[in-house]
Amino acid sequence: MRSYASDWLAKKTASAGTLESCERIVRLHIVPHLGRKTISQVTAGDIEGLYARRHREGAAETNGPP
Repeated sequence: MRSYASDWLAKKTASAGTLESCERIVRLHIVPHLGRKTISQVTAGDIEGLYARRHREGAAETNGPP
């Protein structure tokens, strides 16, 4: 997942602030939670766990991924 996230960030086009925000979310939340898995190993339960953890930590809910 770490490699996929890195590639995704490198290809993302957005404003500098949005890119910085996405990089921070990936680095601080997604990679620590899912980083050791390949993209094909990530399950719906993994994603639900990630959202639940972020919600417990006080993250604002959004309508989709970062």
